[in-house]
Amino acid sequence: MIKAFYNACSFVEALDVKNTLSRITREWLKTGIYFGILQELGDKVVVQDLPITYCRTRFKDFNNLNVLEFNITYFTNTYMDEKLRDAAVLNFPEAVQIAWRKWKNKTLQNPWVMIPASAGGVVFCFAEDQTPLFIASIPELAKLKDAVGREEKRDENELYKLLIQKMPIDSDGHLVFELDEVEQIHAGVANMLKDLDTVDVLTTFGDTSLENLQENSAASSANNRLEKYNNNAWEALGTSQLLFNAENSSSLAYVIKRLESIMRLYLSQYDTWIRFLINQRFTRTGLIFDFEILPTTVFNIKEYQAQYLSGAQFGYSKMRAGVAMGVKQRNLISMIDFENNLLNLDEMMIPLLSSYTQSGDENSDKKNNSQKKNSSTSL
Repeated sequence: MIKAFYNACSFVEALDVKNTLSRITREWLKTGIYFGILQELGDKVVVQDLPITYCRTRFKDFNNLNVLEFNITYFTNTYMDEKLRDAAVLNFPEAVQIAWRKWKNKTLQNPWVMIPASAGGVVFCFAEDQTPLFIASIPELAKLKDAVGREEKRDENELYKLLIQKMPIDSDGHLVFELDEVEQIHAGVANMLKDLDTVDVLTTFGDTSLENLQENSAASSANNRLEKYNNNAWEALGTSQLLFNAENSSSLAYVIKRLESIMRLYLSQYDTWIRFLINQRFTRTGLIFDFEILPTTVFNIKEYQAQYLSGAQFGYSKMRAGVAMGVKQRNLISMIDFENNLLNLDEMMIPLLSSYTQSGDENSDKKNNSQKKNSSTSL
C-alpha cells in the first residue's frame, strides 16, 4: 500500500498539476471546451493540446468522463510532407495509428476515431453548455473599443488650435492689402508656426483670433459615456470590475465567493479525471485512491490553513494542513521521517509545558514529583 501510495504521488507530481491544469483552464475558459491527449514519456506525464476543429465529444464513459473523438483528416490537412505526417501520427495513441493506416489504405470510411480516457483521451466541458464563459461580453467589449476610439479622437481634437487671420477692409469695402501681400502674410505666419503640430493657420479678411476645434467641457461628458460602455461590458460578464479595480465596497467579498464557486465546478471535473488516472494505474485489491484539489485561493488560503490546522489538532488529516501550506504529501512524510527518526528533532525540540502541550496524566505526575521534592527538602 505504501509503495502504491508513493507511486501515485510521483504520478501526480509528474503531471505537474498546477501548471498543466492552469493551461487547460485558460483554454477551457476561452473556447468553452478542451481537447487533449495524455502521454507518458518516461517519468514525465504530458497533456498534448488538440485543435478544436478536428475534435468532438458526444458520449461519457462509466467513470463520468467525456469520450474524445478525433478526426484523422487532421494529418492530411496539417502536414503536407508525408514523412512529417507519419512522424506526427506516431505521437498519437495506438487507436489513432491503426485508424490512420486503414484510412491510408482506403479500408476505413469514417474518419472519426474514439479515444476514451483509458486510452489517453482528455476532454473537459460542461455537457449542458459548451459555450465560453465570457462570450456574452464580446459584443459589449466591441462597443467599448469603438467608444474608446471615438473619445481618443475627441481628445486629439481638443489639442488642435486654429489661428484665424482676418485681413482688414476699408470703409468702401476694398482690401487694405493686395492679394500677393496677403499671401506673404499667411506664409510668414505659417512658417512661424510650422513646428507646432497642433496649430493650423487660416487667413481671411477681418480680425485675428485663436480658436479650439472642440470645447474642453466635452471631457466630462466623454467620461460619462465611457463609464456607461464599461459598465455594460462588466454586466455582460456577470462579474464585478471591483476584482480588477479595487474600491471600497462591501460587495467585493461576495463577488469573490461567487467566482470561487464557479471555479469549483471546473475543479470537480479535474478531480474525477485524476482520480480515474491514479486508480487505473496504481489500484490494488482492497485499495482505492481518492484525489481532491483543495479549494484554496489567494483570497481564502489563510482561512483554509487555519481550518485544516485546527482539524489536525483534533485528530483529522495532517496531510490537508500540510498541502494547504504548500508542502507535497510525499515531501511531508519524508520531512517528518528525516526530522524525527534521523535528526531526532522531536526529542531535542520539546515545547514548553502548558495546558496545550501536556495531558492530565502528565500534570498529575508533575504534581507528585513536586510534592516528593518538597518533602525531601523539608527533611
